[in-house]
Amino acid sequence: MQSIKSFSITLRVLIVFSIILSLFPYQSDTARAAGTVVSGTITENTVWKKANSPYTMSGIITINSGVTLTIEPGVEVIAGQGIWFDVKGKLNAIGTPEDRIILKDAYVNGWDFVNRSIHLEYTDLYHESFNGGFLVTSSRQDVTLRHNRFKNGLVLINTPINTTDVEYNLFTNGAKLDIGNGKGLVSVRHNTFLNEGFSSEDVVITSREPDGGLPNVEINQNNFFGSNKIKVRLDGYNRIVFNGLDNYWGTTDSDKINGSIVDVHDNINFRDRLNVEAIAYKPYNNGYPLGGFSAPKISEVGDADMAVSGLTDADSAVKIYRGEQLIREGMSADNGQFNIPIPSQSAGTLLWVSVTDGFGRQSKGTATVKDTTSPEVPIVDDVSDLSEKITGKAEPGSSVVVNKGSEQIGTAAARSDGLFEIAIQKQAAGTVLTVYSSDQAGNYSPSVSLTVKDKTPPQMPVLASSNITDQTISVSGAGEIGSVVLIKNGTNTIGSGIVSKEGIFTVGFDPQPAGSILTILAKDTAGNMSDSVTVTVRDVTPPVIKYVSPVTDQNNMIYGFVEAGSIVTINLGETILAEVLTGSDGVFLVQDINPLAAGTILTISAKDSAGNLSDAVTVTVGKEAVSSFPDLSSSHRFYHEISYLLGREIITGFPDGTFRSNQTVTRAQAAIMIGKALKFDGTPRNTIFKDVGASSKASGYIAAATEEGIITGYPDGTFRPDAPVTRGQMAIFLAKAFKLTEEASVTFNDVSTGSKSYDSIKKILADRITTGYPDGTFRPDQSLIRADFSAFMARALAEEFKVK
Repeated sequence: MQSIKSFSITLRVLIVFSIILSLFPYQSDTARAAGTVVSGTITENTVWKKANSPYTMSGIITINSGVTLTIEPGVEVIAGQGIWFDVKGKLNAIGTPEDRIILKDAYVNGWDFVNRSIHLEYTDLYHESFNGGFLVTSSRQDVTLRHNRFKNGLVLINTPINTTDVEYNLFTNGAKLDIGNGKGLVSVRHNTFLNEGFSSEDVVITSREPDGGLPNVEINQNNFFGSNKIKVRLDGYNRIVFNGLDNYWGTTDSDKINGSIVDVHDNINFRDRLNVEAIAYKPYNNGYPLGGFSAPKISEVGDADMAVSGLTDADSAVKIYRGEQLIREGMSADNGQFNIPIPSQSAGTLLWVSVTDGFGRQSKGTATVKDTTSPEVPIVDDVSDLSEKITGKAEPGSSVVVNKGSEQIGTAAARSDGLFEIAIQKQAAGTVLTVYSSDQAGNYSPSVSLTVKDKTPPQMPVLASSNITDQTISVSGAGEIGSVVLIKNGTNTIGSGIVSKEGIFTVGFDPQPAGSILTILAKDTAGNMSDSVTVTVRDVTPPVIKYVSPVTDQNNMIYGFVEAGSIVTINLGETILAEVLTGSDGVFLVQDINPLAAGTILTISAKDSAGNLSDAVTVTVGKEAVSSFPDLSSSHRFYHEISYLLGREIITGFPDGTFRSNQTVTRAQAAIMIGKALKFDGTPRNTIFKDVGASSKASGYIAAATEEGIITGYPDGTFRPDAPVTRGQMAIFLAKAFKLTEEASVTFNDVSTGSKSYDSIKKILADRITTGYPDGTFRPDQSLIRADFSAFMARALAEEFKVK
C-alpha cells in the first residue's frame, strides 16, 4: 500500500511538472549530422523523421491535446533521467521489423486526458541500466503495444476505458507489466516475459477502481520464463476471476505454476483469482528467445516399479540413463506427461532423466530408486475448533498419527476399507495439526498439515437502544472484541464497524426509510456470523405538504401533493370541511366544498400513517383567478390540469413568466415533460442525434426517452427538437411512456389501420386520455398546442382528469 501511495504522489509531481513545462514552447534545432535536440510543448501535428535522427530530448516533451506526434521507422530517441513524453494528445511510434524505433531512457507518460492515445509498435523502449523506473504509464488512455521490446522498467496501464492490446512484445531484464483493471479490455497475448534472474513479478493486476468490477484483463498464449519467482500477482478484492488460460509458464508442473501466481489462494486479503486451469504444455513461437528449460518432475521410483513417469514439456524426447548406459527412451505426451517402461532397478540406484524439447532445449533430473513403497498421504477431513475427532482415509491397516507440534495427541489404525477415526480433545482455532501414517514395514507416508478452522460464531451484538427511526444515523452497543458489526437493510449492507478492545461499537449509516427492517449481526475474522438482531425503523418524520392549488370564490376544488398514505384535513376555523386519504402518488383532491367567500382563510394539514402531523398550510380564498402564469386565468379550460403539472414540477413557463398555452409544443418540450413525469435523469449530455448536443437543456431527457424506446429520431440521424408535436406523435409518446396495454376500437374516419399511430391511438382512447373531435376525426397530423399537451399529460398521470 505504501508503494501505491508513493506512486500516486510521484505521478502528481510529474503532472504538475509537465504543466509548468508546457508553458515553454516546443523547440527543434535544425537537423544536423549529430541529430536533433528537442524539448518543450508540441502544439501542432509533428513528424520526427529518420533523416533527422537521433532525437535528443533535452527536456520533457509535452504533446498537447488534439495534437499527434508521429515517430517514423528507424528513428532513435535519446532522453535521460527526469525526462519523458507527456502525452495529452496522441503518440504514434510505429516502426517495422527491419527498421525499429529506439526510445532510450525516454519514459512515455499519458495520464487521464480526453482523446489521447499511445501506439507503440516495433519499438525498443528501455533504460540503459536496470533501475525499476517507468517505461510507459497510462491512465484511461487508448494504448496499443505490439512487437515492442521493453527492458529495465515498468509498463503501467491503469484503468483503460477502451480496448488495449499488448501483443507480441518482449519483456526482459526486469521489465514489468502493471495493469489496473478498468472498463476497457486489456488483451495481453503472444508476449514473452524473459526475466530470469529478476525476482520482481512479470505482471501485476490491480482491481481497486469503482469501475473495476468486471474481468477486463485477459492473459493468453504468452511465454513466461524464470524459476523461483512470481510471474503474476493479483492485488484486488473484487472477487474477480481473470482469464489466464493457455499460457506457457516455463513449466508444466501445476504446483510450480500455482506457486508462481499470487492471488486469493495465497493472500486472502485480496480476493481476485487468475484462472490457469488450461495451460500450454510447450512454449509458443512468439519470435523471441526462449528461457531455460525446467528440470522434469519425476515421480518416485520404487524397486518394484517397471516404469519411470513424470511431467515435462509436451512432445519432448525423454531418455532414462543409469550412469552412462541408456536404459530406455520415449516421448512425452501432449499434456507433458511421460511414462517410460524400464526393467526393475535395485534400491539405491541413481537414474538420470534427460529431456530435449522441440526447440532443442535440454534439461535433466535424477531419481533414486526406493527400497520400499511408502503409504499414501492420508486424506484428512476438515477439522474445526468444535471437532472431537479426526476422520479420513489412509492405507488399510496402517497406523495413523496426529501431532500438534512435537506432541502426539491421538493415533488409530485404519480399517480394512482405509477409513480411520481418531479421538482428540477440542483444539483452538488456528492450531496446525500434522497427520501421517506408517505401514507394518516401518515406511512412513508424507505428512499432511491442516489448520484447525474457526467455526465458533461470535456473540450476538447487544444494542444500547433498539429505538431506530428514519432520522437515526448510527447504532451503538456491545459485542465481541475485534468482530465486525454489520447493519443490513435486506441484502444490502448499509454500515459496518469493528468492535473496539473495550467491547463497544458505533456504526454509522444513512437514514433508512420508515418501515425498513434492519438486521444487526457480527462477523469474526474467520467469517463466522453471529445470531442477528432485527429492528424495524420507526417513522418520526412529519409529512410535508408540497403543493396546494390556488382557491378562488369561483371554484370548489382543492388539490395538492403530500406524503403517500397521509390523511389530509381541510379546516375552516375549528370546522373540518373535508378529510381525504392520499393515494400512492401522494395526490389529494377535494371537489365537494361549496364555494367560499373571498378572503376566507383555510387551514390544511396532513397526518401520516405513523401519526406524525405536518406543519399547517394556510390558503386564502381569492377574489380573482389565481395563477402562477399571468396569461393563464382560472377560467381556462385546462387551468386545473396545467396547475397540477406545475405543482408536480413537470412543466414550467417561459423566462418572462408566461405559459403561452396556445403556442405549439415542440419535440424537445415533450421530451422534457415526459422525462420529468417519469423521473428520468435530465443531466445534459451528448446524444445519438447530430442536432442534439450536451449544450441543449433537453439533451438529458431526449437521451433517456430514446433509451427507453419512447421517442425515436429521423432516418437522417436528426431529432429535430424544435419541430412541432402532432396529435399522432402524442399518442405514440404517451402509449409508450406509460406502457398502456388496453385498447379501444377506433372509428375515426381519418385514421386507417395502416397508420403509424393507429395502435397507440387505440390505447390512449382506452385510457380515457382523449376522445377525438365531434366531427368524427382525430386529426393525427395536426400540431398540438402547449395547453392541449398538458391536458393529455395530466390525464395520463391522474384519474381525476381523465375523460369521463
